[in-house]
Amino acid sequence: MQVNKFLVLGLSLLFIGCSKSNLSPKEMITWLEDKENGLIKQEIIDGAKYTVTLHPSQYLEARAIIENDSFMLANCNDQNCSIIVKMEPTDNQTQFLKLGVVQKEEPFGRINYYMNGFQNDIKILNGDDTLTVENLIYERLYNVSPAQLILFGFKVKNFNNSIKVIFEDRAINTGKMQFEFSSDVLTSIPRIKI
Repeated sequence: MQVNKFLVLGLSLLFIGCSKSNLSPKEMITWLEDKENGLIKQEIIDGAKYTVTLHPSQYLEARAIIENDSFMLANCNDQNCSIIVKMEPTDNQTQFLKLGVVQKEEPFGRINYYMNGFQNDIKILNGDDTLTVENLIYERLYNVSPAQLILFGFKVKNFNNSIKVIFEDRAINTGKMQFEFSSDVLTSIPRIKI
């Protein structure tokens, strides 16, 4: 009888240890923003550094709780995800829009491309499914930072499949870049403790 109690206790501890942990909203944000957890990828091409960060629904929900945003919280959906693409020069001095510029007008053409054309050069794969970019926001940081940001949202169909984000930055002529977030990473995201 004593052995059965210890066996049940041991199996319970093993089950609890192997399940996803529950984190407070602040802990969740910290966990999601830690590069070691696999939701942040980087690639450097010809003086341009691209940092791609996946924000799953847990990130959006944690932000809504921290900011006490009832509208955002009411609209949280387990399938909602967003990607932030941070584009910056590797020297951290040159304005990203001016990388490799030959003519004075080129930065304005690049701004137009990021606002109106970049969305057409993004492909998001979730297993065999191609997902639709539902919205795209281009954030120009003017001269406050040499970086530029692009944010876009989409709905994931299955977190048991990897998410691949493929895009080609035609303004800088990078060629196709692929950033993959494995199913192991996606299924290991903790839950929010409320």
